[in-house]
Order: sequence, then structure tokens, then C-alpha cells
Amino acid sequence: MATIRDLVASTDDAELQRLKIVPDRDAYSNKFGKTSGFNRNEVVRSTICAHASKHQLPAELVKAVPEKYEFVSDVLMVPRDSFLEPQWAPFADEMWAQVCASAKPAFSRVARKAFIDKSEKRQSRVELLYLNNEVLMSQRSKEAPGWVEIRENGIVYGWDLTRVMFSSGNVTEKARMANIECRGETIVDLFCGIGYYVLPFLVLGGAAFVHACEWNPDSVAALHFNLERNHVADKCKVYLGDNRETAPTIGAVADRVNLGLLPTSEKAWPLAMQVLKPSGGWFHVHDNVAVEDRDAWEQRVVNSMRQLAQQYGKDLTISCKHVEKVKSYAPKVYHLVADIHCVSSNSLA
Repeated sequence: MATIRDLVASTDDAELQRLKIVPDRDAYSNKFGKTSGFNRNEVVRSTICAHASKHQLPAELVKAVPEKYEFVSDVLMVPRDSFLEPQWAPFADEMWAQVCASAKPAFSRVARKAFIDKSEKRQSRVELLYLNNEVLMSQRSKEAPGWVEIRENGIVYGWDLTRVMFSSGNVTEKARMANIECRGETIVDLFCGIGYYVLPFLVLGGAAFVHACEWNPDSVAALHFNLERNHVADKCKVYLGDNRETAPTIGAVADRVNLGLLPTSEKAWPLAMQVLKPSGGWFHVHDNVAVEDRDAWEQRVVNSMRQLAQQYGKDLTISCKHVEKVKSYAPKVYHLVADIHCVSSNSLA
């Protein structure tokens, strides 16, 4: 079976332009039909429950059928702790086939979500449960069954969801980064993944060039695809490997540095200061922060960056201009982004 890297290596731009891309409205929409009275969640649940009843499953299993699901491209994502009981197995393929066919637009695949990967490479643990090759949306998905493509804010993202993590909950932050004033800038993304922020910077923000660091080979393969597909490959250099080794080779060239790692990006703060231009610029610092620690965290980020500026001989005046609340990560814990501004102290004299 082909891997993402095999597929990207064999791809030319003409082929990329022919790919059928899922529109925004289908990628994340729950809508089933204006006249049916059902949305996609209800259609999925009712179809599953009908099969459970047909095969006389115990009432407690029917009651436990989830009411809400996630939809990514043409893939139905079921919760990680659902349909694990052996009673589902004898008719699972029959059930998933009808579930996929009943939804509008139809699904081609069913996958089970997984726990968030705790390793530093943040690899996916998603498991494919059902696959209908006849209705897969692209040849690429037929060759790599986990491959999906969506269009979000006008940008095409492709990745293998069985190998690479993707968070649809960060869509507002990606949109915010697309609308910052970065035209003509050189940007360093220390945790670029498949291009979550690299692409908004380049395609919508007008950045001149992005240096992108990532050490998951599957993410890098998807990033190369996405750069080509969005016609910005000539504006990005990708560094595969540990950013503690690759980032220092970039030099102090960045007008802006993105630090999009959770639960914390703190270990990379020294790298961010190293690649920042001596004249200053911006850091976008991502962290998961408890509600009660929000103010203290902001001040700690600023103080740490001030210390790092001294350590690397950069005479900068540093302040936090904004803290963005992206989403809830856990009870009373939020994914925050601090926009840290660094200005040459000489320019303020």
C-alpha cells in the first residue's frame, strides 16, 4: 500500500489541479437535507439503531449509541469508546455501508477517533473501520485509504488521518493568522505540521517566505502536497527533523515566529528568540493554560522572552499585545495564544 510520501513523490502539479476537493460546506457541515427534518447526526444514529434492533442487541448497547459525530471530508468519525463490544462485529460492514449511503452527501469511510497522542511527534491513532472504494472521492484516497482533503477558508488541506493529527477546532485561529498584517514578511513556524498556519500565512496573509520545521515524516509529506496544491511551494523551505537541530541553521531572519505546539511550546522559546531578527518582530505562543493561571502565564511568557533576549544579545523591548482564547482543552483549561511584540530598544530612543 502506498504511503503519503510515495504519493507526494510521484505527483506533478497537473495532477494536483485535477483533484476533486471537498467544498467548505460539505467538509464540516451537519446538514442532511432541507426537507428531511434530519441532520447528519440523526441519520447516522437512526440507521445504527435500526441495525441494532434488527439484530436484537441488548437495550443498553442501543442506548449507548452516540448522538453526535464528527465529519471530516467524506469520512464519518465515531467516538473512540464506541462500538467496541463484540456484538457489533457480525453485521458491522453491513451497518456502516448503509450508514454511509444514507447520509447526504454520502460517506466513503468510517473511522474511530483515538486518544490524543502524547508523543512529541503527535502521530495519529485513528482506526479505519469501513471503506467503500467505489465512492472514494479521489484516486489518492484509493491508494492511501486514510487520505482526506478539505477546503478551509479557501485553502486546501490534505493529510492521512490514520497517520497525522488534525484539529478542526483551530479553524478560528488559522483564520486569525490569515488576517494578520504579515505581507512581505519572513516567518518561521517551529511546529508546522501539515501547514496549519504556514498555508494561511502564505496563501492569504501574503508572507514573502516561510521556514517550516517539522519532525513527523508523514506530516512533512502532507505539507509538501499542500504547498504544491495551493501553489506556494516556492515560498517555503521545509526542515525535516528535530527543530533543536534544524532551527539554529535558519539564522536570525524572522519577522514573525509561530510556536503552535500543545500542551506547551515553552521548550522552543529559546529557538524562537534565536531566529528572530535583531530588529524584533512577533511571537505567537501557544499553550494550554488553566483559567486561574491566565494572567500569571502571560506575564511569565513576557518575562521569559525578555531574559532570552538578553541571553542572545538582542536589545529588545518586549510586551504582550493580545491573548487569544482558541478553544476549551479540558475543564477550566484553555488553548491560548499570546501575541508577543518585540521592538528594538534603539528605535524607541
